[in-house]
Amino acid sequence: MTLSVNVQRNDPAVAHMLLAAVDALNRYFCGEPCKLPDGVPA
Repeated sequence: MTLSVNVQRNDPAVAHMLLAAVDALNRYFCGEPCKLPDGVPA
């Protein structure tokens, strides 16, 4: 599986967008939500 996203690095929404994409893939392939690393706000 490859995930490709074009973003502006200085956009504050980038982290949430990338985590949402990883979460969607995790839900599809694993059937459960992605667990965020410690220290990452939900």
